[in-house]
Amino acid sequence: MADRDLVERIRAMRKNTDLNFVVETMLEEGEEEEAIRAAFAVVNPASAARQRAQVNERPAKRDCSADQCKAPFRFVALNDRVEYATPAEGGPRHKPIPDGYCGAIEVTWVAETPLLIGAAEGRNGDVVGPMRLAGEWTVPGSSLRGMLRNAMESVAFARLSRINGHHRYGLRDFEHPEYKGDGFPVSKVDEVGAGWLRKRAGGPSDPDHSGYEIVPCAWAQAMIADLPFLGPAAPWDWVGWKLGDKYASAGMARGKVIDFGITKRFSPGGEHNGKQVLTIDANGPISGALVFSDRVPPGKEPPSEAAWRASGKKVEYVFHSEQAEVVELTAKAWATFRRLNCKPARNKLVADGSWKVLERIVEQGGRVPVFHVGTPNADDFAFGLTRLFKVPHKHSVADIAERIACHRTRPVATDGSADKIDLVENLFGYVLEGDGFTHAGPGAKPAALARKGKLAFSFATFVTPVVPQAEATPTVMMGPRASFAPFYLAGGIKDYSAGDVTLAGRKRYLPRYRPGTTANDAWADIRARLGGQMNSDNRENDRIRTSLRFLVAADGGEMEFRSTIRLHNVTESEIGAVLWVLTHGGDPAAHRHMLGRAKAFGAGQIRVERLALALRPNAPGAKTVTIDDPGPFLAAFETRMGGTAWRRSATIRDFLAACRPGEAADLEYMTGPGPFAKLKKAVKPLTGDTPPCPAYAHPRLLPACPESAAPRTTRPPPPQGRRR
Repeated sequence: MADRDLVERIRAMRKNTDLNFVVETMLEEGEEEEAIRAAFAVVNPASAARQRAQVNERPAKRDCSADQCKAPFRFVALNDRVEYATPAEGGPRHKPIPDGYCGAIEVTWVAETPLLIGAAEGRNGDVVGPMRLAGEWTVPGSSLRGMLRNAMESVAFARLSRINGHHRYGLRDFEHPEYKGDGFPVSKVDEVGAGWLRKRAGGPSDPDHSGYEIVPCAWAQAMIADLPFLGPAAPWDWVGWKLGDKYASAGMARGKVIDFGITKRFSPGGEHNGKQVLTIDANGPISGALVFSDRVPPGKEPPSEAAWRASGKKVEYVFHSEQAEVVELTAKAWATFRRLNCKPARNKLVADGSWKVLERIVEQGGRVPVFHVGTPNADDFAFGLTRLFKVPHKHSVADIAERIACHRTRPVATDGSADKIDLVENLFGYVLEGDGFTHAGPGAKPAALARKGKLAFSFATFVTPVVPQAEATPTVMMGPRASFAPFYLAGGIKDYSAGDVTLAGRKRYLPRYRPGTTANDAWADIRARLGGQMNSDNRENDRIRTSLRFLVAADGGEMEFRSTIRLHNVTESEIGAVLWVLTHGGDPAAHRHMLGRAKAFGAGQIRVERLALALRPNAPGAKTVTIDDPGPFLAAFETRMGGTAWRRSATIRDFLAACRPGEAADLEYMTGPGPFAKLKKAVKPLTGDTPPCPAYAHPRLLPACPESAAPRTTRPPPPQGRRR
């Protein structure tokens, strides 16, 4: 028989005829799927027979109504081979390469749109402004270096090494096979366990373990409406409270620190959706600790009574009856948990969400509640901080990147140096750690390999008068992260748990403005886009709102600045690689670079105006000469890379297309959660081997160059250098 409360709540929902919406909404709030489907069948009797079928046995249906697929970035196809440095190029830096050079390239740049590379200003640091050096506005050499290296990794066929390969993104999707039972059955209440996470006394038992452990226990539900410490607040107010405020009201805080050692007595209070309910009773037979979830949804006002009754968020939890057996977490299980509960970073993880509050408790010797599924420390094991917690996808970014053979190869350490270093790593330098390289002996594997590059980038100085804008522009700098599989993966089914996907490529922001667009017109457009990021939900949210103060020309026009790139012990083709990236193969007038903040909105569009190349051959007694024609160097690089076949490759076609200003359409972000959810559903795995929607089954949804575009087989003559 259907639960009357569920039936009434479904009837009150705005989209009560949409089964997927009803199931997903109520699962998220702790209801059981079979109960939801039974109640839905009462509200919609025509579909009763279909709803009685087990969800894993019925073919899933896709939402193919997504009508948007756009973003301000595109992806450059990954190279299918790697161009390695020659033994001479990779040799000792102090040993001159025969036929090599030292020298410098003086670059004159022009910024066509406002530019911002800087740091926080003011007492609160809530405004980001441009950078000054010795009182003069400047562009850091490190920024120019990063911009050119990113470009050269595509152009010179580098290994895909500078990625968060270790990251395994999280999954909380009630339709996903991995979440429903094939991998981590979080949505099945009978398969979810509970326990207390704490540091292990004495640290890890061996190098494979983390030094953290879980003490298993039983868990039950506590009805929010029955909590005696609500006071004058209503249950629908409670779900909007911050985590710390909830525990403080329950008397489970010492100052501002939550203390899960503070327990209460409980008595059995029946069941709710097949799970035991406990009620607070000073004389009750059960001792346990209350466990609360953070406010729902975070950062918004508490829901109305009607919204609360429709939402299904009726319960919190009680942890009780600890078990004697303790589960010591492996280093792998602990690392996975931390990455799912921290902001993405490579060398330092920053706690996020509820973990931001609870991490301190664990590190100070306390304990915090967790839910878990699977066999402890096995591949199907996962744990989290809420009843419906995120679980890891099957594959990490590195797992997927290594499906392309050439990106699987690692440098090999031999006698303190490294073989199999690609051309770009050799030019720009490298630091290799952990699994970033292999070891060929003799002796133990070194902790790291590092080598200085052959290129040095100066700070840039402005030639034209520039000023910072008088007023900073408030905005919210948010866009799809790499976890958004439809954009970042290639394949029919685009999902980090799929077995046949690859990475979509290297991301590049596209220049928006065609030659001839005035700086003032561009700024009006950029300002409107930045302002468009603000809405009623985020306008007052200090955590995500920022203000940007751009550098602009004093006369409202373009900004000219100059920098120097110094070259040490480089070959003709290495010089050609640098020149090719700077000039986009000798055609700088038709292409643009993108630099600094707010590239997604059009800021930082720059071009190379002039080059001055001066070289000194490595031969004894040779003198520095000015090179008027860089053509031979460009030709040497192109010949090395494969000539016409390289030029026609998808990688180079994509790269050049991504650098041509104003040629791509639909450069706006999709807005609101709807389009993202629809697009994700169109291409994610569903039960029953449901194929992806045909309109979105292309290998890459955001290629920089449409597959039908004809390759460029010729290039314009190189720009003429200038004599000093």
